[in-house]
Amino acid sequence: MVEVEQEANKTTLLEEANPKSSDERTENRKKKRKRQLLKEAAMADKRGVCYLSRIPPHMDPLKLRQILSQYGEIQRIYLTPEDPVAQVHRKRAGGFRGVEFSEGWVEFSKRSISKRVAKMLNGEQIGGRKRSAFFYDLWNIKYLSKFKWDDLTEEIGMDVFNHLRPVGIWLTPEPIPYVSARS
Repeated sequence: MVEVEQEANKTTLLEEANPKSSDERTENRKKKRKRQLLKEAAMADKRGVCYLSRIPPHMDPLKLRQILSQYGEIQRIYLTPEDPVAQVHRKRAGGFRGVEFSEGWVEFSKRSISKRVAKMLNGEQIGGRKRSAFFYDLWNIKYLSKFKWDDLTEEIGMDVFNHLRPVGIWLTPEPIPYVSARS
């Protein structure tokens, strides 16, 4: 109990010794956070996005990052999972049991790097070791000019919203009036 009172006295003494109040500290934190967000927004304008129209079987985001990071710094990767119906059909036919992806987007830290990667890799063999699952597959990659990552997340959000929206809301009949059995 005494220790708690001593601790409280120390904090009040420190606040009295420090001319800045807690309100000023929070204002400074807000200003610093705002500057940081503006800086990140300016950096986001300099980023470039590449579209991969086909993802080879057995390739996952980690392997894709490993392969493409040798060309430049990668910010984000999004791979679209394959259609659930096609996945069930593939698994029933005895194919690969894991998750496969149909298409993807890669965001590089600089626009010039993403342009260079798309120009250099499009139509080329993925390569790697000859024993790898995607040695003979070809890159099908395109730089998306005037495309930002926010456009992609907005599109994905709208797809999810449209998929989850209830269908029969507008088709419901009018409520049936209650009729008493005694009348």
